[in-house]
Amino acid sequence: MKNIQRIRHLLEQVSLLNKKNNDILDATGGRFNMFRVCGVNHYEKTHSAIIAEFLDPCGSHGLKTKFLECFVDMMGAKNFNCKNARVYTEYVTSEGQLDVLIEEDGQKSALIIENKIYADDQQEQLKRYESFAKNRYGAKNYKMFYLTLFGHDASDQSGKGVNYTSISYEKIIIEWLEKCIGFSVRHPLVRETIIQYINHLKQLTNQDMDTENQKEISDNVIKSEENLNAYFLLRDSWHSIRKAVIETKLHPVLEKIAKGSGLSWECSSDLGDTYSKINFWHAEMENQKLKICFEFIPRNYCFGFYYHQKFQSKTETIIKIAELFNDHYKSAPLKENPWWCCNHRRGGVDVGGKESFIKMYNDANVWVGWLDLEEKLQTMLNLFNEASSVS
Repeated sequence: MKNIQRIRHLLEQVSLLNKKNNDILDATGGRFNMFRVCGVNHYEKTHSAIIAEFLDPCGSHGLKTKFLECFVDMMGAKNFNCKNARVYTEYVTSEGQLDVLIEEDGQKSALIIENKIYADDQQEQLKRYESFAKNRYGAKNYKMFYLTLFGHDASDQSGKGVNYTSISYEKIIIEWLEKCIGFSVRHPLVRETIIQYINHLKQLTNQDMDTENQKEISDNVIKSEENLNAYFLLRDSWHSIRKAVIETKLHPVLEKIAKGSGLSWECSSDLGDTYSKINFWHAEMENQKLKICFEFIPRNYCFGFYYHQKFQSKTETIIKIAELFNDHYKSAPLKENPWWCCNHRRGGVDVGGKESFIKMYNDANVWVGWLDLEEKLQTMLNLFNEASSVS
């Protein structure tokens, strides 16, 4: 009972601080962000274009080489001459498209940025880019950067053995842009745009709570041993809290959707964790040992037809389903995948994040709409029926 009282007291303190933060955001318009309004979140090409524009000495910002020099200095590319550098996006080579290419005048040296928000690496992607760079600039005259939200490394099949540096939006890009604010003090439109983009990146990397507010919460937690114990009790209860939200809020909505189409269903209790799933199926699908599956991985998800068991043999119907699905969603056929008949990936959706569970808690129907789950489910049911009638 004492522990529950401590937790309740801590939650009341944090709730008051959060309300204060929200009141400040409302009063200052701190939530308004054109990048978010325009849906920039997961579009790598858009982020590449924004970064390239800031890096370009001929960019519309009018600050010449200032931003590029700052970036080059942070990346330790000491001998790179920024004065007549040229910046390209989606630069086409014989080894694939480079997201951002910055070339020194006369192609003497280069900086290459491979930008990954949520997409997977292509086959031997960085290895191919390294081959291009070595042939064009020489082994010591280029630097390759692998840019992701949180600075993780490339997959082994793409980057093993390649000389590249992993950098993050979370730290490196935000830190660079914050320095760029100082250069643009006399350019208010440029300065405010950079500030909005920084705020947008902080939202994408879970840093959007005001620093002062975070400090106040931290100070409250460490104010006493009782508060610290209450925090750890709350943290350790996350899995049961998540399970309760899923079962009380989401399950009734999934049951209604499944019942309306005569389907059975199942849902992982750890929804949002890597490889957690929501599955639907009916008797005819079960005969083919298939399920309609929504599988969740960090910040994106797959949907498609999933096998009941590994290395499922392919019937004529299964082959037809894959053909129709890939044609409908413009997906590449899977190469001997032991679990999936066919699937399609959608980025920019963090099912395991705070916003997702608050959305689910408030209205699970809105959460389902957010994923387009019902529309995709109906499309896949139609594809199954079409494949069954043809085969």
